[in-house]
Amino acid sequence: MTPESLKFICRPRLYFTAEAGDTVKEKWQQGDTAQLKVWGYECLPFGNHNIHHERVDPQQFGIQSREKGSLVQIWRHRITMQETEPGRTRYTDQMVIYAGMLTRLVAWWSMGLYKHR
Repeated sequence: MTPESLKFICRPRLYFTAEAGDTVKEKWQQGDTAQLKVWGYECLPFGNHNIHHERVDPQQFGIQSREKGSLVQIWRHRITMQETEPGRTRYTDQMVIYAGMLTRLVAWWSMGLYKHR
């Protein structure tokens, strides 16, 4: 996965920039951690967000990340892709989210984000 693909699939709801003084790799690999600033609709500051890529498996078409940020203490994300027939792919997101009192709001908002994608 690349930072550019993350930006593309999350726009216009979320926008990510590198932390001040930090650079973002062109392509993320297993074990990489990215420290980002998150913006809602490119103008609302949502704080910091760290993404640690626990598993990046191109052969199994899967990505698993452990994330956290200013608003969300736990954000675990597993993406799997599975060919169902030639030319068709099932894309699945599995999430574990904890944001304290904001958990329901963040979960609801996240479902809209993933539906948008």
